[in-house]
Amino acid sequence: MKNNLTILILGGYGRTGKLFCRHLLQATHVNIIVAGRRLKKATEFVNQLKKEFSPQRIAARYVDASDVASLHSALHDIDLLLVAATTTPWAKQIAEAAIATHTDYLDIYFQQTVYPILETLQHQITAAGCCFITQAGFHPGLPATVIRHGADYFDQYDKAIVAFVMNTRLDNSESLYELVDMVADYRPEIYQNGQWKIGTYQDAINIDYGPKFGVRSSMPIDMIEIKSLPESLGLQETGIYTTGFNWFIDYLIGYDLGLM
Repeated sequence: MKNNLTILILGGYGRTGKLFCRHLLQATHVNIIVAGRRLKKATEFVNQLKKEFSPQRIAARYVDASDVASLHSALHDIDLLLVAATTTPWAKQIAEAAIATHTDYLDIYFQQTVYPILETLQHQITAAGCCFITQAGFHPGLPATVIRHGADYFDQYDKAIVAFVMNTRLDNSESLYELVDMVADYRPEIYQNGQWKIGTYQDAINIDYGPKFGVRSSMPIDMIEIKSLPESLGLQETGIYTTGFNWFIDYLIGYDLGLM
């Protein structure tokens, strides 16, 4: 990574954003800008960071994701936009602002509605010479990339299952609303015996997540990004499974699948 890169972290004063800021300052030599609608909170966090790291590498900036002009103004001198905020209603205009300013882009959204929105911008992203990565948080964690990587190790690749466990805390109402919206539309698809099917409680599988989490029953979740993999990799079975959102979301998912 180049030393002179500047990364704007949208929502950099949130729980996840703070982790990104500290990691980037510790592990790289990039400059970071903590950004969001609450400039006071961004400035307060920046002042904390300046006591721990080189002050000249850190700054605060106002940006309102719902305001196109604000986005364009904030990104004019940025190399990478890292979206660590619950801004899915404005995902398209955030992406379009990144394209217009030739800014590379990474988000940690988990809502499946974002993927097709960004897919419609594929030609513009390529034409602008930008690199876009979506859904790069711990959930879903780029499962399609993991599955593609696995294909390098096998002469015949029939089955690829990705599973992850979480111990999620809900820090704000926006995060809760997004999770509830996800459950409201919960219709997980998995690929078995050469075809896609809607997952039910009968498709839950036990996964051993190691000594920290143990064996847990894991539910299928829908991931649009893996839909092309059976054809491109010759898979006969694939799917994404998870457990451990928190007791409330786990209960709702179980209820949707007919477990409750």
